[in-house]
Amino acid sequence: MKVIIIGAGIAGLATALSLQQYGIDYEIFEGRPDATDVGAGIWLAPNGLEVLNRINPELLQEIQSSGSVVDELAVTYKGKPLSRLSMVDIERDFGFRHVTIHRSKLNQLLEKHLKNKVHYNKELSSLKEGTNEITVSFSDGSSATGDIVLGCDGIHSRVRSLAFDNVPIRYSGQTCWRAIVNYKVKENYQGKFYEQWHKKPGLRVGYAPINADQVYIFLTSLSQAGIKSTPETVINELHGLFDDFAFDVKAIIDASKAEDWIRKDIIDFKPLNRWHQGRICLLGDAVHATTPNMGQGGNQALESAIYLAKQLAEQRNHVEAFEAFQHFRKQKTDGVTQNSWQFGKLNNMGQGIMRNLVLGLVASVPERFNRKQLKKQYDLGW
Repeated sequence: MKVIIIGAGIAGLATALSLQQYGIDYEIFEGRPDATDVGAGIWLAPNGLEVLNRINPELLQEIQSSGSVVDELAVTYKGKPLSRLSMVDIERDFGFRHVTIHRSKLNQLLEKHLKNKVHYNKELSSLKEGTNEITVSFSDGSSATGDIVLGCDGIHSRVRSLAFDNVPIRYSGQTCWRAIVNYKVKENYQGKFYEQWHKKPGLRVGYAPINADQVYIFLTSLSQAGIKSTPETVINELHGLFDDFAFDVKAIIDASKAEDWIRKDIIDFKPLNRWHQGRICLLGDAVHATTPNMGQGGNQALESAIYLAKQLAEQRNHVEAFEAFQHFRKQKTDGVTQNSWQFGKLNNMGQGIMRNLVLGLVASVPERFNRKQLKKQYDLGW
């Protein structure tokens, strides 16, 4: 079997590595012109780390060494904790502590372990399915042929648009600024991921060091869709919205440069009923995109990558593999998508006294419920 992978993000690279592990041939194509820096930071949870460990323990060690291992997660409002997680407990229950790392660095480490090179500057233009094969063509006039095509090309998937019905994107009501900033956090903040909610609905800040000298920070605000920040105004814009947050938020913004910031509206789409068609199957954000509220987008992509590779290795044909993959993974990814969407809506709710009631409700969630939810997220199930 030869597999054509479209997309060299986390889903595509992890899928290639997983296929490699099972001895399945692949080619991977990416529309970007090269492997230049992409994105900001990413939060790798125990489920994602378990996948990486199964793929290649050496790769996992490199990722843990290149990022920052998290000891504690604290979510606060007005300096008071809404929730707190000890990573010692997480590691005891699920095998790993969370890791924060630059998304670009993660991609570099994944690609480093590939036996086959990524073909860059390959923008997909068409798919043509035959009786025994499928051919992909690119805008530069080149093409490739394989037994199946895996669409790992993100929320705005070209594979999905060519092979499936149109999928309406839904906007959460929040926009988000993300950045990697050259900033050394205070010693007592090393190894900690802080998130703070605000009295104004939708305003939220989270940050954590990704190494000794850099911090990953995200900031959210209610906004109309499609509004852009410009290099000339972004720093002042962020100060105007977020200066009264606690911790080091103002100092991190001061330490940043305009070009550090990536602004994107927070979007997803409702869970799809069909993940595959003929010789084509979708995975990662192309099929189960999620808002970032639970830190599970990349982790769910990793889970899907290794499980689909396992099915392709074990089932008699690609149809059975695709069916087994969707049957096993859909319930979990649907839950993550919906729970993350509802969590974001909760952050958008309430004014004045109602806001305090909403946040009081968040703080009163029993620990046993949180543990149950974490088990659903972090248990691979196989």
